[in-house]
Amino acid sequence: MSTTQVRITIPNKLKTIIEEHAAAYGLSIASYIKQLVVEEIRRRETYPSRTPSEMTIKAIRKGDKEFKSGKVKVLPLDDLKHYAEDV
Repeated sequence: MSTTQVRITIPNKLKTIIEEHAAAYGLSIASYIKQLVVEEIRRRETYPSRTPSEMTIKAIRKGDKEFKSGKVKVLPLDDLKHYAEDV
């Protein structure tokens, strides 16, 4: 892979903040900034959807059938704390 170097000028206060964030991840400033750029690009890109495998489709259908037959129940979110206390 071919690479190039980019030089930027930032205020000292921003550099200090970046250094602290990079250190929290055990990264150099350059590695941290590269990671931020890559994550921003990934966040903005649209990825193609993928078709689930036949095994996944079968599992979804089985779960749906069990739910509709009453074999599987979904707990309301407000009941989760109460449920956890009873276990």
